[in-house]
Amino acid sequence: MHKLYYVANARMPNEKAHGIQIAKMCEAFLEAGVDLVLVLPKRGHEQKNIRQFYNLRVDVPVVVLPVLNRYNGGRVLYTLSTISFMCSYFFYFLFRVDKKNAVVYTVDLDHVSYGLLPFVGIPYFSEMHGGKPKTLLHKFFFSRSSGIIPTNTITKKQLQREFCVPEPRMLVEPNGVDLAHFSLHEKSTARNTLHVSSNTRLALYIGRFFDWKGLEILVPA
Repeated sequence: MHKLYYVANARMPNEKAHGIQIAKMCEAFLEAGVDLVLVLPKRGHEQKNIRQFYNLRVDVPVVVLPVLNRYNGGRVLYTLSTISFMCSYFFYFLFRVDKKNAVVYTVDLDHVSYGLLPFVGIPYFSEMHGGKPKTLLHKFFFSRSSGIIPTNTITKKQLQREFCVPEPRMLVEPNGVDLAHFSLHEKSTARNTLHVSSNTRLALYIGRFFDWKGLEILVPA
């Protein structure tokens, strides 16, 4: 049976949305019967239990690798810390992993941290939440990947246009939600509870206000 190594250049656990997404992806893989290990940089938060922090239904096996932990020191130090994580996972896969029975899964938390995956000698799949700049690093990365999982068709088309990723190696899987963590109510019941008229139109957004998200159209809309 193959072991899936989920590589994430992230502080885990953390309070941000990408932390929830990583944790829930690991939970979904494990509940599907996948033999999974989450591979993380050592950033000083490992004493917190991921299962308890995110209220998961399963324990997530974790491997924490040594890094230059200066991620919060500005762009240059962040890049150097990321490069140190790349070197750590490269040598981890080279000397500590049975490459014949391993598969790597990663997520695009930045533009750099997955750069050495083509050299570890293990099939790898990458989850892409957006387009990537047309660089030699990305061309090489996409040309060697076993599969790319864009979270929307816009990202898929951009990656195909810029990097000529073959259709058979692309699988669009939108971001999901675990409804078990929500108390669901009928729309009319929820409106009555919140004293909102049934004739009132509502627009709800949950997230951070970044310019690139296009939220300036929300109020006029």
